[in-house]
Amino acid sequence: MEANDPTNRIRLAERSLRGFVMGLLSFIPLVGLSLAGLGIWIGLKIRRESKATWNPARRYALAGICLGLLSLVLQVGLAFFLGAVGN
Repeated sequence: MEANDPTNRIRLAERSLRGFVMGLLSFIPLVGLSLAGLGIWIGLKIRRESKATWNPARRYALAGICLGLLSLVLQVGLAFFLGAVGN
């Protein structure tokens, strides 16, 4: 498949939005840990694959990675904080 093929760009945009949604949903407590990993994984995979072509939703892929990382840090930090307070 050609890198600048319109169907390829549409797939990239859809997957970028999917990674963004996973990043947003990763803020759900407990369930969000797996969604954070999924959002980060999808975003990194898209960034690797779209280096040769223009991705119309590149910012959404990056936002999905950032939201997933932020959610992961907050949830793990909250777990450590609650564990320290409970002792």
